[in-house]
Amino acid sequence: MEEGDVVITQDLIESFRSPRGGWTNKILRELGVQWPPKHGWKKEIEGKVLPKANVERLEALTGHKINGEPSDSVVGNCKLALISMEQATRYLRTAIAAAEKEG
Repeated sequence: MEEGDVVITQDLIESFRSPRGGWTNKILRELGVQWPPKHGWKKEIEGKVLPKANVERLEALTGHKINGEPSDSVVGNCKLALISMEQATRYLRTAIAAAEKEG
């Protein structure tokens, strides 16, 4: 394995799903999968090494880094989840305080 190469994992494969839940022909081609993908293609490529050139093309296609910092969309989703958790915590604290006053 050379610098910049990446080992294909299930998480990596899943990160390339389109908004409609599938994978595009271009993404699959960069992962080394022929179109149309055959049953079991994910297990077949898991653990294989993805060369740096393919990594760079995938990064260009998807707009996010495979090695390094998470994409802006991942960071944004994490921030939204944190805000939702903070709001839920405030709501629960208020509800508990109100219940304690009543009871």
